[in-house]
Amino acid sequence: MTTRFKPRAGIATALGAACLLTGLIWLAWSGSHAATVVLPVNRLDATAGALAPGIAVSAAGPVLAGTICRSSEPGIAPGPPCRPADVLEVDFTWEGTELWLALERRDVPAGLRLIVDQTPASELRRSLDSKLLLGTIPLLSPWEHPRMRPETEWILAHRSTDPGVHTATLTVWQALWVDETFQLQDFLSGAASDPGPVQGWPTWPGGALALLGLACWTLAPWRPLAPAWRKSAATLADLGIKTVLTKILPSSPVVQGAVAAVAAAAITVGTISDFWWLALSGLGLLGLLGTRQPVLWLGLTLAGLPFHLHPLPLAPGLALNLVEIGVWGGFAVTLAHVLVFEPRTREYPFRQHMRWVARLLFLAIGLALVSALAADYLPQAIREWRTVFLAGGVFLASLLLLLHHTPEPERAAQVLIALWMTGSVAISLFSIVAWTQGIQVTEVEGVRRARGLFGSPNNLALYLERCVLVALVLLGFAEPWKQRLAWGLFAALTAGTVLLTFSKGALFLGLPAGGLAVLLAAIATRQRWPKAKWLIWILAGTAVAGLAALAPFLDTPRMSGVLNWRESFPALVRVHLWRSSLAMFADHWWLGVGPDNFLYWYRGVYVTPEVWNEPSLNHPHNVVLDLLTRLGLPGLLIGLALAWVSVLGLLRQLSSARPQPMAVAALGACTAGIAHGMVDASYALPELWMVWVLLLTLGLMHRQGAKAA
Repeated sequence: MTTRFKPRAGIATALGAACLLTGLIWLAWSGSHAATVVLPVNRLDATAGALAPGIAVSAAGPVLAGTICRSSEPGIAPGPPCRPADVLEVDFTWEGTELWLALERRDVPAGLRLIVDQTPASELRRSLDSKLLLGTIPLLSPWEHPRMRPETEWILAHRSTDPGVHTATLTVWQALWVDETFQLQDFLSGAASDPGPVQGWPTWPGGALALLGLACWTLAPWRPLAPAWRKSAATLADLGIKTVLTKILPSSPVVQGAVAAVAAAAITVGTISDFWWLALSGLGLLGLLGTRQPVLWLGLTLAGLPFHLHPLPLAPGLALNLVEIGVWGGFAVTLAHVLVFEPRTREYPFRQHMRWVARLLFLAIGLALVSALAADYLPQAIREWRTVFLAGGVFLASLLLLLHHTPEPERAAQVLIALWMTGSVAISLFSIVAWTQGIQVTEVEGVRRARGLFGSPNNLALYLERCVLVALVLLGFAEPWKQRLAWGLFAALTAGTVLLTFSKGALFLGLPAGGLAVLLAAIATRQRWPKAKWLIWILAGTAVAGLAALAPFLDTPRMSGVLNWRESFPALVRVHLWRSSLAMFADHWWLGVGPDNFLYWYRGVYVTPEVWNEPSLNHPHNVVLDLLTRLGLPGLLIGLALAWVSVLGLLRQLSSARPQPMAVAALGACTAGIAHGMVDASYALPELWMVWVLLLTLGLMHRQGAKAA
């Protein structure tokens, strides 16, 4: 029987596609035709006594010649260049409705404040800030690398409804620890009044159309594509592909595992030694095997997540990201396997909540694309969307295809978890050995912090804390002694590595919150699931062992600062960072600043003088503020909806008559991720995003034979 779309579903799908395509085209076109300002640069040295409409002047010209230095010490004659403790001031008049400034950004931490007609400039730090910050802008370059910086950046500083003459006071100061003299030309190259009409396309119509299209696609009923599957499978059968693959590929699980191990070893050695031919051969062998057992490709991709910062060499001078190769290759081999070996759709192996989880995840991916196309720093936004959001969506599609068509979804889930944990144990062993040798560590606040192959100790802790909770839960539900031994060893190694990171977010927020969630789940299910009682003792023993291991370090500045957090500099940085993030959201509430754009906006606009020595923070260190600044208000709403549906589904899993250990593990790990995400990253990293997808997918999967109590 052929499945047909209902008329309403077809209309919603067609309308969604049309709106989404039109919105994306609009955003791409408006980005390539961004707003530009026509400035008469040939009149940069105008000699007029006041800044007139349509005139641009240089900072060294007569209009801005009234520069003085306010010295912090009496008796020092004013006059530029200024010393580090001085404040540079200039008073000038201008006529018109708009005042533009040409900034010379540099690595020197400095600030500029503009007062027009005795009020702070309207376009500089205008919301959610203290009065001292109104009308100011940092002069620190948004770009960390000198090659990425434009020579001059024109910004709109003030807009007035009165076209008459205005008086302005411009103040420049720099951080006291910078031992250099400075003058106005070092930070400001010119100014202009009413430079001409701003030409460009607005981005909001494209964003609105794209969001409407995404909403239509999310709410439209999803229909199975069984006829298309059967037609494609019949075509491949006529070509004899299944017969050929069945003959050349091993059918024994032991042989398949051995071949996968050889392929993984070839990829590892080829990557470490930069033997591209060896890595490429390993990928080819694994891809061929993956058409018969795609779970091996997907599982080894999960195992490689802790090592994703090291690209895979594929040709002389060509190396690609491990995550993208893994997810796109995994989707290809999974699709080939389904079409060739398993074209028949089997019983849906998930709770109904998974349908909405998938819809919301794909909606978030689409919203991220819309936000990226509207971002000011487009290449950086598209790169993060591709490597984080899109990669996670492709991985989710691969998991759904595999688990929906395999005859043993529970077995496939076990293989995925085992291979994922194998990679976590590998990075744990490496981190522990490196910590003992004093390599790949960070010495700070009286402790040596392990960071493995991650960029920082906190990133390593963010990844491994989820693994710790999954290992502890599976240890509690394990039956054979070999499984208990394996999961106990996995839990000990990953937990020990988290301790060596000395991550306060993991040790005092993530792990306690996740452990509490697992404890409550164990108490609630202990009558129906007898093995859940073991979890209570396992969690208690882990907590005691962790406190005992931390005891020798409690008097170090890092650990003692937990109780005295008000005087901690990292806490001060967090407070100012969150305040700046709120101001950023207030100015970009519609779509946020875009993926991977936070760093440039924070450095260039929102960093406060109190934390000028910590300007290179690329996310708000808070999951709520991260969603608001990265994806805007729609991003937060999608995140809340996803959390609500996921929690309902996982709690529903706890009512099953048969134990659902992955539901308990997912509940604990996700709780840990959110709790730690209140003070650090939570989702916008390739490894974290893929782990979120894995945990939610497997946590909402039925165990065979499970029924509601």
